[in-house]
Parts: sequence; C-alpha cells; structure tokens
Amino acid sequence: MFSMLNPRDLIVYLPEDKKLYNELRLIRKTESYIQTTRATTSDPGKERILSEKAHQNEDRKRSVVAHLKEYISEANMYFNGTALKDISNTNPKTRVSLGMQQLIRTIYPDLAMLPADYNETDLLKVIQTNDDILLKSDLHESEVTVLNRINLSRSNHDRTTIKSLIDHFSGGSYGWPQVAVLYIMAKLYKRNKISIKQDSNVLEGNAVLAALQKTPQYSSTIVDPEEEVDTTQLQKLKRFHQEYFTAPNLGSDPKEVSRLFKLRLVKEVEDLNALYNQRHQFKFLENIGEPLHRLKLLAEKYHIYFFTALDKYQDEVLDDKENVLEPIKKFMDGAQRGILEDIQLYRKSHSANFEYIDKANLDVLDLAAEDPAPYKGNIMQQAKAALEKIRQDITQRQKIERSEAEEDIRDAIKKLQSAAEFTKLDDDKRKALVHPFEQAIQNIQKEVYIGNIRNQAQRTTQDLYQKQLGLLYKLAVPPISNASGTGDTQSEPTIVRRDSIKVPFKKPALETRQDVDEYVTALKEQLMKLIEKNNKISL
Repeated sequence: MFSMLNPRDLIVYLPEDKKLYNELRLIRKTESYIQTTRATTSDPGKERILSEKAHQNEDRKRSVVAHLKEYISEANMYFNGTALKDISNTNPKTRVSLGMQQLIRTIYPDLAMLPADYNETDLLKVIQTNDDILLKSDLHESEVTVLNRINLSRSNHDRTTIKSLIDHFSGGSYGWPQVAVLYIMAKLYKRNKISIKQDSNVLEGNAVLAALQKTPQYSSTIVDPEEEVDTTQLQKLKRFHQEYFTAPNLGSDPKEVSRLFKLRLVKEVEDLNALYNQRHQFKFLENIGEPLHRLKLLAEKYHIYFFTALDKYQDEVLDDKENVLEPIKKFMDGAQRGILEDIQLYRKSHSANFEYIDKANLDVLDLAAEDPAPYKGNIMQQAKAALEKIRQDITQRQKIERSEAEEDIRDAIKKLQSAAEFTKLDDDKRKALVHPFEQAIQNIQKEVYIGNIRNQAQRTTQDLYQKQLGLLYKLAVPPISNASGTGDTQSEPTIVRRDSIKVPFKKPALETRQDVDEYVTALKEQLMKLIEKNNKISL
C-alpha cells in the first residue's frame, strides 16, 4: 500500500527487528551523551571513560551495518505497489542499483532514446566538427524529438529557449541529463536544423558553444527551427558567388556554402575599407561609401538570409560592382592612378609657376584632379598629355628666366668693374667683391620657381650691387687723418641709389619740352646737392 502511495519511489522492505531498533537508539543516545559530557568536563578519568564508550559505540555501528546488509540482501523491493521479482543478486549495493534502474526505466521510458552518455567534451567536439558522417546521416530519434518540440512551440507561437527545452526533456517521461539536451541542440545546429539567437542576433560557431555553456543565459537564448534550403537556392548562391567574386564556392552543404560566401564578403569589405580610407588623397573614393555600406550590412546577415533574400540584394550589389567598385579597383591598380598622383604632386609642387604659362592646359589638369569619377572616360589620357605640355612650358620658361637673370647680374658685375676705384684693388679684393654675384648666379640656376628667380635677380642687381659698390669705395679710398692731426678720419662717402632720389615736380607726368627741361633742372639740383655732401650716386 505504501508503495502505491509513492509511485515514483523504490521501497526496500526490511523485516521488523526490535533488537536492531534498540541498537540504533542506543548508538544515537551514546553519541549525544559523549558530545554533551566532553563539552563540560576536563577530568582525565572521565575523558578516558568517554573514549572507551566511543570505541564501543563504533563497534555497535559496524554490527548494525552488517545486519542491515544482511537484511537488504534478502529484503523484498516494491515499486508502484508491485514487488520486483527478477532481482536475484544478493549484494546489497547491486541489489538496490538494479532496483533503481527498473525504477528509472519505468518513470522515464524515453530515457532509452538517448544513444549514449554525453559530457562537456562531446559538446565541444560537435560544435567544432566538420565530419560529414556525423552531419549528413539521418536524424537520430532523440534529435527528431527535440526538433519536433521546437517546431510545435513555433506553431503555437511560443518562445523556445534553451532553458525551456532543458526543463521539458529533463522531466516528464524523458529524464534526460542537461548535457544530453545541450548536445542534441548542438548537433541540430550543426545540421542546419535550428538557429540560436541572443538579443535578436543569430549566433554562429564558438558563440553558439558559449551560449550552450553559460547557464545564466539559458532563459534568454532563443532556439528557432531553421528554414530549409533547397538545391535550387543552393545553386543560385553558388552561381552568384562565382559571378561576383570570379571564384568558385567550393562548399557542398548550405552551411558551408554560406560560410564561404560570408568569409569572402568580409574579405571584400576589408579590401574596400582600405581603399575608402585613402579618400583624403583621392576624393573620388567617396563613391565607394554607399556600395561599401551595403556590403557591410550583407556581411552581417545570418547564413539563411543569403539564400532566401538573394533576389533582393544580388542585382544591387552586382550593379555596384560593375558601375563603381570594379572601375575604381582597376583605376587604383593600374597606370591611371600613377597619372593622377603625378598630377597631384606636380600641382602641389609647381603651382607657383603656373601663372607664367598658358592656362589652357592648366584647366585640363584641374578638371582631371577634381573629377568626381576619373575612372570613367579618357580624362586621364588628356590630363597626361596636358601635364607633359605644362612641364615643357615651365622648363622652357625657367631657362629663359635664368638666362635673363644671369645677364642682368653680369651687367651689374661689369658696372662694378668699370669703376675707376676697382682697378686700384688687388686681385683678392676684386674677387671678394665679385664672388657674391657669382654665387647668386649659381643659386638661380638651381631655383625652380620663376618668381624666386626674378626676385633673386632683382635683389642681386639692386641691393647686393649697392652693398658691393659701397664696399668698393671703402676698400679703394682708405681713411686719412684730418689736418689737425687729432687722429680723426674723414667720413666715407654714402652710396645713394638713383631710384631713391626724390625730384620735386608739380606735375604727375612730363607732357611738353618745357616739362622735360624743368624736370631735368630739378633732378640736376638734387644730384648736385648729394654730390656736395660727399655722396656717390649709384647707376
């Protein structure tokens, strides 16, 4: 009767034995007495007696255990009101174990559905395996059962989580260990039968393994049935892979095909990002932005999307490739990029010379440099020809400017050498006076900027000439003592530049012969005043 009231319990019925009962009571009372007495006494005599009692009590326990083993070896066992008759083994431990096995088989009839005992190592192996035999064989009965449960929940619009599956299959008629449920889910995932999500993000690879191993996340990790991929969808994606990447997709099953496709997408995104990051130098690379964004979004999709949504994205990304990405890649990998870089560098390093040449070719260069799509048409070929012509024009203009500058400086040298004082100097002093002019000529021959050539020539023929002329008079006319014999020296003449002399004249322009005569008279007066003050006027 007691067994019928507890149908999920195994009852081991022992015969009534008053002596055994009394022994058990005595063991308990002795233990309680020894514990209480030891806590309140420090008498060595009493301590010795308590130790003897404790030894006797241990002997009594061993005797009771021996009797219990003997009783259990002969005891009747009951389950759900029925005596278990087919257990003949007399070993107490084995006898109870056999009884428990019958109990488990009765309570959990579906436990036998599991083909093996699983552990954490099996879970790791199944996630990381690519074994075709494991993944392509028919679904095992246990896998079908779990998959049916997931599909049933989906049809009832119920949310299936890892926790709900563990709770379901660990109870009822199943009694499956948690690790077995996790293993079956892992195998269904590898067979592309289910998807596992967290926060609406579909997990893959090691992320699935982590989700199956993290108990606190079981209640928030969603398990959904995976959509089936038919042969037509599989072949379509493989053809698209070949067309877009000009390389075959060597996968055979949907998971592998989508995995290889995604890997190639990620690589494409990385390559395009590297190009896009050069847009500070090549402005037209901004055109990569939108196609790159679309590829990034596609690369983030879950594998089933690649098959089911192929018709939605393939035309757009193929158009991007044909109209933008492929021409840009060809441009950046070919000679046209070199032309554009030459244009950019030349415009930056020679812009100061552009005002001295014809503007027509410069306009072609500007259009090419600022073209939003230089990879289209023949703009770069035109720009290359224009750049060559500009180089020739600037080189020719540099030669003319250098020649004219040198001629002006040579004239300044001749004027300096024509002074009477110059002939009074020795060779070393003459060379010292002329050397800065020669150095200026050498510098001009190295100068690339036309404006600088002109400026340097002007400074040499005016400022340097004025300076060297003053030095010439200083070297040629040494200071002498004054008549008083005090040792004072006469002041050196001041060199006044001709163009610095101001002539007072009432008109802004010379219009008549009289104007000329009056102007010349005024100029003569200014010149004579300077001469009278011991100044020399440079010409």
